[in-house]
Amino acid sequence: MPQLLDAVEALSARSAALPPDEARPLARLQLELIAATLETLPASAVAERLRRERCRIDALLVSDRVDEGVERMQLLLNEFPNDGRLQRWGAARLGASGAAHRSAALESWRKVAARSAPQTDGWFEARYWVARLTAETGDRERSLQLLKYLQSIPPGWEEAPNREAFEQLLRQLER
Repeated sequence: MPQLLDAVEALSARSAALPPDEARPLARLQLELIAATLETLPASAVAERLRRERCRIDALLVSDRVDEGVERMQLLLNEFPNDGRLQRWGAARLGASGAAHRSAALESWRKVAARSAPQTDGWFEARYWVARLTAETGDRERSLQLLKYLQSIPPGWEEAPNREAFEQLLRQLER
């Protein structure tokens, strides 16, 4: 079973790097493999089940079954609220799922920010996405205020791994 799950994950990674038209057939193959062989993972195999569900969700999103993928993702995120890596993964996927899911993505990134230790990579990533999605949902002024606040409190975002993204977003909003 682990080798098959590795293969499904490899398909997921490969399809993520392809244009949508080329990725869809791989995503359908992923879904078929999951349905035919991986549905029977024992409940005790939590790590394997998480891997399977992440692959399934990615495949659903690529296969233009976005609403189904988002629904499964939200169930998974609710089931594992203390898994920071999973929460960041889900928030990123929600953000990439289109305008219809932007508010859900913003809420997810807010939760990630609230649960992340200040000034950590995850905290900076979450703060950036909160500011960006706030602007994308139409509240550019609030996003600009948030960015200026983050920049002004020591140490600002000078040590952030995504410092350039913060600065680019700030310049974009100041225009």
